[in-house]
Amino acid sequence: MSTSTLLINNHGSCSGKTSLAELAERFGSLGPVIVEQPDRPEDLPGLIRRHGPQVDQVVLGGGDGTVNLALDAVLEVNRPLGLLPIGTANDLARSLEIPEDLDQAFAIILDGHIRQIDVAYANQVSFVNAIGLGLGPQMTRQMDSETKARLGVFSYLIGVIRAFRKHRSFEVIGRLRWGHNTRAADDMTHIRCPRLVLTTRPKMEITVDGEFLTSTPLACEVRPQALKIFAPD
Repeated sequence: MSTSTLLINNHGSCSGKTSLAELAERFGSLGPVIVEQPDRPEDLPGLIRRHGPQVDQVVLGGGDGTVNLALDAVLEVNRPLGLLPIGTANDLARSLEIPEDLDQAFAIILDGHIRQIDVAYANQVSFVNAIGLGLGPQMTRQMDSETKARLGVFSYLIGVIRAFRKHRSFEVIGRLRWGHNTRAADDMTHIRCPRLVLTTRPKMEITVDGEFLTSTPLACEVRPQALKIFAPD
């Protein structure tokens, strides 16, 4: 049976240009393929909304930022998402055991196994991986695009060192609606809950899937199993 694909490669992601033609040929062997490589990242959601209803699956080449940028549009067109993790940071891919090797990532999409994962909202901004508050966003502020392009994942180490030098303590006040599971690991407490509200003193920036998209006060909630994505069982 023929499977049509929308293949979008984020222009700013590492190793994107070199493999786009080959990937398009591979997906073309499955059925019709629409290939897009937007010059401006902000054009990506519009391309998904335009072409997504015409295809069976949407495949993204990029990292966590690319997924976050595309997320709302992918949810709107209601197509399963294939991920080719070629960004600087690929935390979502690692958490779903999607390898960075493109041959293996393609094989996972070809296998056709779909997982449904939760989507969360931080101040109505959607995300699937993580939000950051405190040291994490401060680390991100210390990294520039040139350093990320030159050093890749090692640029995060530089960001951590710089952020530690400038880090200041802050106060968190929060309330949450408890879920069913809590657990403690090492020196951290992990809590699963459907809703969380918190404020900080002073006001703090928040990263959403690695991007600066909102700040405190924070209202966070979860939409269970909202995103269909090709991933190992």
